[in-house]
Amino acid sequence: MVISIVKIIRWLVKYSIDRYNADGYLSPPIWLWLGWGWLAKAWVVIVMAGVSRDTGSQLLELFYPQKGHLYIELVLGLPSLVYMWLVHLRGPDRQALTHFIQASAKPITIIITLVQFGIGVYTILLHYGQFYWFSGLSLMLLLWFGMYLQQSRVVKVCFIGPFKEKG
Repeated sequence: MVISIVKIIRWLVKYSIDRYNADGYLSPPIWLWLGWGWLAKAWVVIVMAGVSRDTGSQLLELFYPQKGHLYIELVLGLPSLVYMWLVHLRGPDRQALTHFIQASAKPITIIITLVQFGIGVYTILLHYGQFYWFSGLSLMLLLWFGMYLQQSRVVKVCFIGPFKEKG
């Protein structure tokens, strides 16, 4: 009994108690949410273009001069939106869903980040190295987010199941 209490205390001391949901899962950090949001930026742009009816096409051309890049980023942003939605559905009664999220969220997010970084570099090469603020900002944020995903212990622990006592 004493050993199990010590294990629970060690587990909870790493992160504050308010970081866990009612089922014992560690909530994703704000930087992961912001990164997922940045990976889904094409969806934000297309919604804003739809809302602004008259200037929607100009807004799309401003952020995505090549329409092909918009479509690719819409497809690449879809898993981020799905993870943002599914992470709140984790629970003991949804074991298959929980396992899917735990097994795939971090690797797929890293792959999407690398692909979007490659698209950004390709866009710069298409413009013969001409600097655009949006491209520079996007590449910097994607590089930072990729490093964050690789090195963050909180992200690693976030996709581990809840603490369960062995025995």
